[in-house]
Amino acid sequence: MASITDFGKQFNKKAISTAILKALGPDLANELKQSGCVLSIDDDLDGYSFSNLTMELQAKIDSKKRP
Repeated sequence: MASITDFGKQFNKKAISTAILKALGPDLANELKQSGCVLSIDDDLDGYSFSNLTMELQAKIDSKKRP
């Protein structure tokens, strides 16, 4: 049975996922989705990763991180 803490973590993961994808922009978020990339948020909510990333997509993500 899930606890209220588990529910809170899942809610926070959803909020963090939404914020990350919004920051990447709709075009890149759509490209990631079409490529089958799945965003995973660490259980401690301290980091994230994408599965199935190509070097090209990673470079696009990295370019969005830099000012």
